[in-house]
Amino acid sequence: MKVGYILSGGAAVIKRYKVGATAIAGIPVLDTDTTTAGIKNATTTSLADAVGVTVDAATYTTTQAADMVEGVVSVVINPDAVLKALMVSAATGNTQLNITTNTVASAAGTVVTITTGDPVPNSPEMLDGTMICVSGANVGITRGITTTDATTATAVVPFPYDLAVGDTFVLIPWNAPGPNGSAMTADLTTDLTAVRADADAASSGLIAVVDLDFDRSDVRRNSHLHFMLKDHVFGTNT
Repeated sequence: MKVGYILSGGAAVIKRYKVGATAIAGIPVLDTDTTTAGIKNATTTSLADAVGVTVDAATYTTTQAADMVEGVVSVVINPDAVLKALMVSAATGNTQLNITTNTVASAAGTVVTITTGDPVPNSPEMLDGTMICVSGANVGITRGITTTDATTATAVVPFPYDLAVGDTFVLIPWNAPGPNGSAMTADLTTDLTAVRADADAASSGLIAVVDLDFDRSDVRRNSHLHFMLKDHVFGTNT
């Protein structure tokens, strides 16, 4: 992930900090704990006490050497930095977003009924998320998900055209802005560089969703979540 822009329109503020773990570019980092050597990497399920996002890499070592270089990493620390992260559907790799194929026609244009084997709309929970049509009469159009169960995802605002059997959709657990003061949650991939659309949006990684950036030409492989870190040490937004 990277900083897409600063919400206030100002410049990015970059500070150099000692690391308490090896860090790569494009990951969120967290405040230093007591008795630790430096800032921590985020975890896959927690972004509490965020400092910002890294723009380079640093190696952490406890091995003494005459030529050793202390691990120091550059971090964008603006509390209103909007991060841009690829949306994926697995813990590792750039796995394309899951697809849902509609099996029951909806003349009202509101109910998507999954095909057996598709992800279940309420596990992980997609309620208050977003569905985008990727094939059919409504291609490229999005709707908020207002009801879910084991086989269906429903929008209170209908799609403009009937939903036909065989129409396909991508369902993600976020909308913009999220409910409750834009507060939603996100699980990260193992390398901490992308957000998991296949994970329940009830984890502890609190974020404020600013925008959903769907690539209409390749929704499943190149769509991004724009979000702010809600629990930020330099300007807590929770």
